[in-house]
Amino acid sequence: MITSSLQIDSSLGVAYLQLGERRPIAKTCEVAPGFTVDLDALGVVAGIEVLDLEATIPVERLKSVHHVDSRHIRILHRIAPTVTSFVARQSSHEPAVPVAARPEELLAALAWKSPSATAVGLGRANASAITR
Repeated sequence: MITSSLQIDSSLGVAYLQLGERRPIAKTCEVAPGFTVDLDALGVVAGIEVLDLEATIPVERLKSVHHVDSRHIRILHRIAPTVTSFVARQSSHEPAVPVAARPEELLAALAWKSPSATAVGLGRANASAITR
């Protein structure tokens, strides 16, 4: 089962999207201005560092160059165009995010994200809100 989580630190203006279970990072590469990817020992993207919350997420580049799993690409499309715009879109939704056991459920869960949250569990773990 694929799990993901999005952590946003608005005080620093950065975010991290962890793709799958936590695993050791072997290499970090810049994908586009404001974005780096963490690669595991096999060269698989383990996470995406967003160094500028206003930067447009390079979804197609992540898909074509770094071969990010299609289920994670769907999540990125839901967050896009920017992390800031994703957070702003959530401001009209009050209910907490339900547990999302599969990426398909995540897509529905993201629509119910609390605006004050800075971390979202995007997988089998309970999607909890953490404010800073």
